[in-house]
This record gives sequence, structure tokens and C-alpha cells, in this order.
Amino acid sequence: MTEHSRAAQGAFWMLASIATFSIMDAIAKYLSADYPTAIIMWIRHLSQCVFVMGLLARHGGFGSLRSARPALQIGRAICNILSTYLFIYALAFVGLADAIAISSVGPLMLTALSVPLLGEKVGLRRWSAVFVGFLGALVIVRPGLGAMHWAAMLFLVAAFLNALFQIGTRKVSATDSVATTLFYTTATGLVMTTLAVPFFWVDVPGWVWALLIAQGLLAGAAHLFQNRAFALAPASAIAPLTYASLVAATALGFAVFGDLPDGWTILGAIIVVGSGFYVIYRESVRKRGLSRPSPRNPPLAAQPSRLAHHALVTPHALVTKDAITFLSPAFSKAMSSLSPSAAITWP
Repeated sequence: MTEHSRAAQGAFWMLASIATFSIMDAIAKYLSADYPTAIIMWIRHLSQCVFVMGLLARHGGFGSLRSARPALQIGRAICNILSTYLFIYALAFVGLADAIAISSVGPLMLTALSVPLLGEKVGLRRWSAVFVGFLGALVIVRPGLGAMHWAAMLFLVAAFLNALFQIGTRKVSATDSVATTLFYTTATGLVMTTLAVPFFWVDVPGWVWALLIAQGLLAGAAHLFQNRAFALAPASAIAPLTYASLVAATALGFAVFGDLPDGWTILGAIIVVGSGFYVIYRESVRKRGLSRPSPRNPPLAAQPSRLAHHALVTPHALVTKDAITFLSPAFSKAMSSLSPSAAITWP
């Protein structure tokens, strides 16, 4: 398979994952108008747990699930649960395209937080892009003007919590296996939602059960699609495609709910996405500089890995259950059955 062919297939699988995630969010918005968020999350996590545990069991992932940093594992998983809860809850009041546009500021938050929490260095140009991106988010939300429901602010809080979740994932990757991290994320989510759901329980008809279970299965499928995309093509080549989630959300929002973003939302989204693209560009410039060995600039392989570069891989912050870099080897094995060349070698 040629490099061009691999890149094209990687782009196809990334777009497939974006479409799948968007359908999952449309289902969540549709149900959130009539059913408590706790029920939606519980059934989603239950179906995800069955999916993940089945993969781990099939591929021997239960060999060693003990964590060297259990408190951090649980803390990052709690951030993920709270982030998802706020996102789904706010979807009942805000259009799907508006929700995704606001959430697109999440990767910029991750870039900013990587400085104090991971000790990474972000130059003035990228800091400027982050600042402009935050201004774009304010253009969308327009706080204090009554232009958008107050719940829109919850998407910013959710994006912040998701950034903390991904930073926690980066930290535990130094000591724990990918299987351990995936297990803690899934199990913590199931335990928390199981404890909460009795307080919000209402009768759920069969067709709603089917939609809720489909959400979890769609999430698993979307992560598999992402995994294959990154196995086939470099992150720098397909990361910009993730902003296609704005297009998918707009199309679904109009087709299912009759919602279209207003002019201010479109302007703010353009600012946020433009800032994200600029951060990707500056990071690619940095990587090209590091790839030129010199006494003051060792080869790129000798440089420590940076989370800031991966911050824009999935700007749809609320559907990212684990940074794709840390997905279970079982996912790679599962996808390799579709294409042997797509298998990832895990350390």
C-alpha cells in the first residue's frame, strides 16, 4: 500500500469516526429532552463496559490491571464522567452545532493546561492562538447578552474537565499499562453511574433502551475507527479532519431537530477552528525543527513526547473516553483483522 493510499484510507476512517460520534451525540440530545442524564449515561457506560471487557478478555488484557497510581486513575475517570454528564445535560437546551462549536475550544484548553500541569513549553504564537480561540468561544456563547441559553456555559466547563482527564491520561501512561488505564476509565464510569441512577430512575420503554444501548456500541465503534485511522496515517495529516465534526453536527442538527447556528455562532466557530489550525501548524513547524539534528537540537526521537501536539487530534472533547494514543492493544488487534497493515505496535 502506497503512502498516499494509506493517508486516504486513514482520512476515510477518521471521517467515519466523526460521523459515528455525531450520530451518538444526536441520540443523546434527542433523549435528553425527556429522560434524565443519569439514565442515559448509565446505560451508555453499561454497554461500553460489556464491549471493553469483552475485548480485554478475548485478547488477554486482564493479566495485570493493578495501577501504580490508583488515585490519579480514579481522579481522571471522575473528570471524564463529570465532563460527559455536563455535555449531555446541556444538550437538552442548546443546538447540536452550537454544542460542538463551543466544545471545539477544548483542545486549546489542553494546550494551555499542558504548561503548568505537564511542564511543556508553549511559545508566544501558540499562546496567542489559544487566547484568540477563547475569544471565539465567547463570541459563540455571548455571556450576559441572553443570546444563548445559560447551559451553553456548561460546555466550557465540560471541555475544561475533559482537558484535565486527558492530562491525567498522559501522566498515568508513564507507570500504567494501556489495559489498566482503559479498565479504570470504564469501571469507574460504570460504578459512579450505577450509584447515581436509582435517584433518577424513570420507566424506560423498549425503543429507548435500544437507542441507549446503541450509543455505547457506537462509541466503541467510533474509537475503533479512530484507531485504524491513526494506524494508517500520521496524526498531523488527519488531525485537521476532526473539525469536520462541526459540519456533521450542523447537518444532523438541522435534519433531526431543525436547528441551524446563527451568524455569531458561525463567526465564533471560524475563530476557534482557525486558532486550532494555527496551533497544528506551529507544532508541525516545531517538529520539523527538531527533526534536524544538531548539538543543541538532538534528533526528534530523543525528545520527550508532548501532549500539546495531540491536543487537536479530537477537538470533539466530550466523546473522547481515552486519548487515542493510550487505547488498549486489544483495539489494535481487533482492527488488524480488518487490515493486517493497520496493526499498531504497542510498547
